[in-house]
This record gives sequence, structure tokens and C-alpha cells, in this order.
Amino acid sequence: MDRSTLADTLKIAVPATVALVVGLGSNLLPELRSVKLWIKVVVLSLLVLLTAYLAFLQESIERSPHGTAVYQKGNEIVFSYDRTKQQLTLKFGGALSTRDHEVWISDISGSLSSGSQELKQLFPFAFEDFSCTADSKEVRTPFAVRDESSIPVLCTLTSQLPRDRLKTLLGPGEHKLNIRLKTDSGNFTEATYCFELDEGVAEELQTGSSTLLHRFLYPDCQEVENP
Repeated sequence: MDRSTLADTLKIAVPATVALVVGLGSNLLPELRSVKLWIKVVVLSLLVLLTAYLAFLQESIERSPHGTAVYQKGNEIVFSYDRTKQQLTLKFGGALSTRDHEVWISDISGSLSSGSQELKQLFPFAFEDFSCTADSKEVRTPFAVRDESSIPVLCTLTSQLPRDRLKTLLGPGEHKLNIRLKTDSGNFTEATYCFELDEGVAEELQTGSSTLLHRFLYPDCQEVENP
């Protein structure tokens, strides 16, 4: 049923329902004078109207346009690990935009991976691990990205990482941080930050006694050529 048909149906249903209530009430009231009967008639009429309204609402939601979110990653990522608290922190930024209709971001998730595809070590992150600002204001999901706008996004990702996982997850070599943002329409926009730990930094992670802090500029991922 399209909107015009549904609207015409409502135009007929509403007066008819009102007439039904009045007609039944005027015919039955002199005979029964029952308050309970009046209540039943009113409830029945309200159910008819509510059913029609819910159908119209569902039709409107299904036909409403959904925008597409685009996340463009920034030029740096800040990595730190607190050995005392066994806490990993990653700070990153970017820009979130929509090219058509307003978009609502409903969820944020991510993962940190290390090693080759065959021997990949994966460490997932949930929404609770993220703390973000959009356009310099703290945001909680869901939050909106307006039509044809672009807003700067800064996020801090914090999670407990036991020391016994440091060697396998954060050894020497390239590491990838994948960020996924889910929209209210069920689509995803994502970006991958890549950074490399050299032998010295990896060794300091294992043996250092304080918080290790390192900044990686232009965390782009190298293209892997197919043989």
C-alpha cells in the first residue's frame, strides 16, 4: 500500500469510525445505558485507528531515504602502553561525512591485528572501549552527521591488554588498526591505520618499566602485490 492509498484509507476510516461510535452509542445507550459497552466501543475504534496509523508509520520508515557515511582517516596515530595498568591506548582521528541524506552512526567497533594473513593475531575492540568527539563535542551513539557535511572526529581507544599477549600481538613488524562505523541503515564505513614497530620499540614494550608512547605519522597501509 503506497502513501496516497493509505492516506485515502485514513480519510475514510476516521469519519467512519467516529460515525460507528456515535451510531452504536446512540442506539444502545437508551436500551442498556451501559458504561462498559461505551468503553468497549471506544477501545475498538481506537484499535482500528491505531492499526491504520502504525501501517502508515511503517510505510514512511521503509520509504525514508538512507544516506551513506564516509570516514576519511587522519594523518597520525598515537600508540601507548602502560605496563603497570596493562592498558593499551590508541588515539586517532579523521573526518566523517555524508554525500546525500542525513546519517546516524549507531555503533563503533574495531580490531588490532598483527602478523601475516596466515598467522594473524587479532585483538577486537567493542563500543565501550571508544571515547570520541565529533566537531569538538563529546558524542555517544547514536549521533547524526548532517546532509552534505563533514565533521572532524577524534577518538581514544583504551583496552586492557595482558603482558603475556604483548609479544604475540605487538612484536616487530607492521600492525593494523581497523575501525568500523555502523549506520542506522545497517551499512558500514571503515578505515585501516597501519603502523610498524621496530625491534627497539618492541623490545621496550616487553622490558620497559614505564609507559611507552609513540606517534606514527601517515599511517597508510602498503599495497600487497599479487604474484
